[in-house]
Amino acid sequence: MTTTAPAAAAPTSSSEGNRIMSQDVFARVGSDGTVVEWPVLQRHVENRGLPARFYERVRQVPPPSHDSRTHTVARRMPVRDGGGALVQAWEVVPRSLGVVRRSFLARLANLRWQRETGGIEVGGMAVRTDDKTQGRLTAAQSAFDKGLITSVDWKLGDQAWVTLAEAQLDQIVAAVTAHVAACFAAEKVVSDQITAAPDVDALAALDLTAAFEAAYATEISS
Repeated sequence: MTTTAPAAAAPTSSSEGNRIMSQDVFARVGSDGTVVEWPVLQRHVENRGLPARFYERVRQVPPPSHDSRTHTVARRMPVRDGGGALVQAWEVVPRSLGVVRRSFLARLANLRWQRETGGIEVGGMAVRTDDKTQGRLTAAQSAFDKGLITSVDWKLGDQAWVTLAEAQLDQIVAAVTAHVAACFAAEKVVSDQITAAPDVDALAALDLTAAFEAAYATEISS
């Protein structure tokens, strides 16, 4: 979908476009009013020494609404509005299936990580499940197994402290292990759905959060 941009216009890059949008932008125009060069910045206008009539200011407008998951936007050569003024033109460009799929997989991985490390409740206790806590749980369990300790003071996710016996720690370790396994299993289920999607429309219809949570609920209860 294009906002009536000339076919010869070239898009600006995202970083270049952001830089341009923060400055006054001009276009050099021919004797008939057609745009022959764009974008032209204020310093270029001043340095070239051409008469002011050769340049017109381009009014910047926001890009058209679009689904950023499946489309991107590119600035195109300005066009004239109903009053004859030059206005920034935009093109909404569809992303390829491969690009959208990789984006969805990355978002899914982040969902899994957030869920995995977000903590769980075990026997009324708020238990952290981040990577460091998982390692500390394993180390504490090993210390119990070797007879090095008979109890351990443990800080919970709500900042409360508890003294855990071996059986209590084993219960927490089992719950955290099951939680982490369910998170990865759920990610695989949804990853397979993403990979199997035949087109961008099918991916756009997929609610990643709902799909992941449904898969997690199934895995954790199995």
